[in-house]
Order: sequence, then C-alpha cells, then structure tokens
Amino acid sequence: MTVTEHISHPGQVLGDLVAINSLRTIAFTMLVSYHVVGLGTTSGLGLDYPQFLRFYADYLIHVRMPIFAVIAGFVYGMRPVHLPDYRRFIEGKVRRLLIPGAIAALVFALAGTLMGNRFGRTPADIWEIFFFPYAHYWYLQTMMVIFVGSALADALLKGRHTHWLFLGACAFSLSSFWPPMFFSLRTVPFLLPFFLFGVVLYRNFNLFYQARTLVLGLCLLAVLSVSYLQAQHYWAEGTLMLGRRTPSALVFGVAACTLLFLAMPRIALLDRLAPFAFTIYLYHVFGTSGMREVLEKLGVDALMPKAILGLIAGIALPIVIHKLAERTGLTRRLVLGLRK
Repeated sequence: MTVTEHISHPGQVLGDLVAINSLRTIAFTMLVSYHVVGLGTTSGLGLDYPQFLRFYADYLIHVRMPIFAVIAGFVYGMRPVHLPDYRRFIEGKVRRLLIPGAIAALVFALAGTLMGNRFGRTPADIWEIFFFPYAHYWYLQTMMVIFVGSALADALLKGRHTHWLFLGACAFSLSSFWPPMFFSLRTVPFLLPFFLFGVVLYRNFNLFYQARTLVLGLCLLAVLSVSYLQAQHYWAEGTLMLGRRTPSALVFGVAACTLLFLAMPRIALLDRLAPFAFTIYLYHVFGTSGMREVLEKLGVDALMPKAILGLIAGIALPIVIHKLAERTGLTRRLVLGLRK
C-alpha cells in the first residue's frame, strides 16, 4: 500500500502522518513569543543584541509567518476549490478571515487610541486599518489576496501544475518588483511561495514521505547552512539577516517548514490548544502588552519571568475571549468567523 492510499482521507493525514494541530500551536507560540520580545529596542521587552531572546526572535523571522502560510496551503490542498464553487469559497474566506480580523483590528486601534500609543488612530484615518497593513493584521489581508488568486488559478488548471506555480512564485518573491501597500499586496510575494509549497507538499506527500530520511537530511543541511551564513553576518554586521525576499530566507523557510511537517510529533497538549489558534492570532497582543504593563507597575524587572508570563497571558486571554464568543451565534460569526 502506498503512502498516497494512507493519506487519501484528510482525517488520516491530520491524525496519522502530519501533526497539523500541533503545528498550528507551534506557529502561534512563535508569533506570541515574538510579540513578547518585541520588534526591537522600542517595543516589547526592548531587547537588543546580544540578548538571547533577541537572537531567538530574529532567527525565526524566516519561518514564523511562512509556517502559517504552509499550513494554510496544506489544508487548502485537502479541499481544493472547483470553479463552480469559487464564489462560495471566497465568501467563506471573507467570513472566516476578513470580518473577524476587521473587528479585532478595530478594537486594537481603539485601545491604542485610548492608551496613546503608536497603534492609535484618529476618527479621520481609522478607515485605513481596513485597507492597508496595520499591526500584525496585515497577514489576513495578504492571505485573502493569495486565496483569491491561487484558488482561481488552481480551479482553472483543475489542480494541475501546482509545482510550476510554486516555482513561479519563488521567482516572483526573489524579483525586484514591489507591489503597492494597498491591502498588504506588498507582502504577497513573501508568503505566496509558502502557501503554494503547502499545496505541493500535500499533493506530493507520498514522495516526501517515502523519501523522508533523505528529505529531512537535505532540509537540516539547508537550515544549518543558512544558520552559518547568519552567524557570519552577525559577526560582520552585528545583526542577523532580516530581509524576507532573499534566496537564503526562502531556502531557510521552506526547509524549516518541511522539517516541521515531516518530523513534528503529535503532542496532546498542543493539539488541545489548536482550536483557539485563530483567536490567539487575533487577540494575543492584548495579553502580551497587558501583562507587560501589569509587571512594570509591580516593579518586576527580571527578564525571564516577564517573557514567560507575557507568553502565558498572550495565549490565555484569547482563549477566554474565544470561550465567551462561542456563547452566541452572532459573536461566533463576527468574532470567531464561525458559522452560527
């Protein structure tokens, strides 16, 4: 029996061969911990090199958001859209991504206005958060664009030639063309190859699985090679390489995501957290920033307690929000993007 026969049913893929739920939890944990650490010395914990957590946050830049896109592509591959269903598919993505994302972004902007931070918006420019990149919600706009374009291309091609689409997306990512900022189009070249790689990974999983020892070895070699280049760059420049649209970033991201898909075991605790992944993505910043404010008022200066408690708060608060939103059909639909 071939591996293709093993994975013919999506439930078997999720349950037996790919720890997709555990991967979702790993993905949002990387994101939440990044926002605990912060973008640089002016946000989060305000850390700079050579702090270990600064290295941790910057080292994962080429896998942190790509793993979300690969998961999305892999799941799309299980249930690809057909042309007659394309409109309903897009309407579902609007309900699932854009509406909850718009509500979360609006709440975040209002909170920023009340607190007087850089995420605050005036009544005159509040509309911009729905049409331009804003905080971490840019990802939802980018993925919506990717779903619109990729699903249409896939439907027209009837699921064929996905590997050519992936290679074309890689070339697009490495090109010098920069799309406009509107609706986060500028980050489409960054994430599109990873989404299509997820589709390729699902549709050719038998090949990856049967040659997994070789694949894992090559991917580990690629990760180590780029890590060596990162070390060289740090010793020369004092920072890691943070450019997203570079050959090393693309190789590192694809190799690291492949390692996670083929080597990640199912972990019961991580699986239990996976249903809250989208809500954690939307609302984790309220927990991380809120905990940081509380600890500063309490005079807690120790780095690791601030990092650990920030991570816990960034995961726990959205779970509470999720549980509360589940109670009514309206909040299930608007806040969580679920059907009533």
